[in-house]
Amino acid sequence: DKVISKKCTGVYDDQRGAIFYFKVEDGSTTIDSITINGITAPAAGATPDITGIGVPADANYKIDDGLTIYWNNVTDDELFPTIFEAGKEYSINIPVVSKSGEIFAAPDSITLTLTGSAADKVISKKCTGVYDDQRGAIFYFKVEDESTAVKPTITTSSLPGGKVGTEYNQTLAATGDTPITWTIESGNLPDDMSLSTDGKISGTPIAAGNYTFTVKATNEAGSDTKSFTVTIAPVDAVTYTVSVTDDGHGTGSASQTFGTAGTEITLTATPNSGYTFKEWQVISGGVTVSGDKFEIGSANVEIKAIFEKKTEPSPEPEPEPTPGPEPTPGPEPKPEPKPTPAAEYHHEHNYVWQITRKATPTVDGEMVYACKECGAVAQRLPISGYPAFNEDAANKIKNAKTGAEVVISTQKWISFYSIVWNELAKRPDVKLVIDYQDKGKMYEVVIPAGTDVKTLMNNEGYAGFLFLSGKFGRHEIKVY
Repeated sequence: DKVISKKCTGVYDDQRGAIFYFKVEDGSTTIDSITINGITAPAAGATPDITGIGVPADANYKIDDGLTIYWNNVTDDELFPTIFEAGKEYSINIPVVSKSGEIFAAPDSITLTLTGSAADKVISKKCTGVYDDQRGAIFYFKVEDESTAVKPTITTSSLPGGKVGTEYNQTLAATGDTPITWTIESGNLPDDMSLSTDGKISGTPIAAGNYTFTVKATNEAGSDTKSFTVTIAPVDAVTYTVSVTDDGHGTGSASQTFGTAGTEITLTATPNSGYTFKEWQVISGGVTVSGDKFEIGSANVEIKAIFEKKTEPSPEPEPEPTPGPEPTPGPEPKPEPKPTPAAEYHHEHNYVWQITRKATPTVDGEMVYACKECGAVAQRLPISGYPAFNEDAANKIKNAKTGAEVVISTQKWISFYSIVWNELAKRPDVKLVIDYQDKGKMYEVVIPAGTDVKTLMNNEGYAGFLFLSGKFGRHEIKVY
């Protein structure tokens, strides 16, 4: 049945002949599956063992006695290892041939019988050609790490937020064997903050924003990672301005020229000569003044001091003097005693808040709580120039020529709030250049014209200059 074709054709110089074709069978053995018995699976610290390995007696294949069964340290690429090490991967190569000594195709399945405590550590098995196409069953094992060391597990669930200019200190925690070393795996901490190897996050943040980073805790047994987000708030929450005007017959002032929602403001009215204070008139801001005080709401406040002319009473005529009795002569008068020194002058202080220096974009102002009578000062409070700085920048953008470059330079402030960004959003033709100071050096960052300013502000409407530098880049400028 081996004839594969037959025909008659001309051969041997056109002599006719009947020609038949045959294919000689290669005699290979078909083995659908193999079974290996008696492999002692590797365990940490044990010596590799190849004794007791065999196949079923009735199988049509056998282990080739002419070849060597051997173990291989796959992790270190080392043949014939002398001991199994914890955590490493090993393979065992077992040469298998048919009983007639012929090679065979890779079987469809492999049955494996293992012995020893590590019998469940086989991670893969296959049959492949080895030793010049002699078939070998190769099995892979990974030695279990029997170490009692406990790897870290980070237990800190979250980190609190911080505030620009306020020192931040938090220590991360993890279970597991010590020592544990902490590192930043990815992301960035807030500017001017760092993570020490013992898990302490510290520093004084200089730019507001949300900062996401991943930390890694490592010891001899392993490691663990976890992501955190720290929110750094700006120096102050949203601030509102407080302005006091007058009707020209006196002056009015407020204890603060700006503040956050809920801040209590005390008003002071000083009438001109001949006038007296009448009332406070709320122009804007929706506040209610009671007892010369009010609380800031959610808008800028303008209040006007109203005065009225004093009503002078008519003077009563002085009574005519009545003549007294004629003096009668008497004894010589005794000399009058010397006058005693007059008592020192005392009075009850009448303290009011007074602005002694208005804030400017570069210099903070000041207000004092001083006596109206004698000028004694009980308390001094600074008036931040930050609102004035932002208003000045906003006005420069607003009044810039079409396509202009507006340069804002400061050695004092490190951010803008929404009043500036809102104005820049109205002027997409303007390029904004910011020169600012960082650690004693001056840097310049450029906001290109047409930038979507909504991508620059945080939820409170602030954008720090260091954040902008990270987004647009910066370069150092020399100041002479």
